[in-house]
Amino acid sequence: MSNRKKDRAGSTACFFHKVHSTPRIDISLKSAKITTMKMKVSHHEDQKYLEAVIDGGLDMESFDRALAEMNAVMDRHQCRTVLYDLRQIQIKLETHEIYYIPQLLCDKGNADIKRAVLYPENFEQDFTFFETVSTNQGLNIRIFSNEKEALDWLLS
Repeated sequence: MSNRKKDRAGSTACFFHKVHSTPRIDISLKSAKITTMKMKVSHHEDQKYLEAVIDGGLDMESFDRALAEMNAVMDRHQCRTVLYDLRQIQIKLETHEIYYIPQLLCDKGNADIKRAVLYPENFEQDFTFFETVSTNQGLNIRIFSNEKEALDWLLS
């Protein structure tokens, strides 16, 4: 059963759920290119981190909207540690856009966040490039293909 609602403009919809006593936020983002990206955010209060599971098409417009939503969630929970599960996304970004994302994170006040990113294996080269550029920008981001390794690093 879903609490998701659609509006004619295709704008962001955000609904709170309880799943195994962990609050979850579902966000559906639709860009002008009719690319839909879905994000489910869970707050793991006991381990003090947020988990964002994202699927669908990832372009710059949907990334920018998701970033704004995640900033609000991080502020609400006062949590600066995030696991991003991107294993189900379809990347619709050019190399120059991937290069720009770390600067965008810094510009939006996200330089102090510790991020572990689970990536789809077919996009390993793109994510390795993203990790390198992010590290060079001073961001605390690591990419992983294994969830246990990602959580071990994130919570250390």
